[in-house]
Amino acid sequence: MRLRMTAAINPNSARHAVRHLEGSAPQSERAAPQSVLPPAEFLVIEADQHGTYLFRYTRKGDFAGDTWHATTDDAIAQAEYEFGIIRTDWRQVPPEVEDVIRYVLSGASRDGTQAC
Repeated sequence: MRLRMTAAINPNSARHAVRHLEGSAPQSERAAPQSVLPPAEFLVIEADQHGTYLFRYTRKGDFAGDTWHATTDDAIAQAEYEFGIIRTDWRQVPPEVEDVIRYVLSGASRDGTQAC
């Protein structure tokens, strides 16, 4: 079973303890220039039998980084370290939602509760 959760980042309390880069590692044979990804404004956790990804996105839904974690608890701990997001800040994404980013950007689920 797939688990999906979202959380908004409070810009006033976010730690932004980690900088996320795109491009290849400098020591790579195919080194590509690295650039800093934009600051994240909301998070998505997606977990399945292969592990858990913590995705970061801007307010516009642009990609702002990701990390793989062995467990959902590890991903939640990483979000707390980076942004001060605690376990109770996370909201489950209903199983019928196909596009999590669109769901978050819409601001509300079908029952009127906040998506993040």
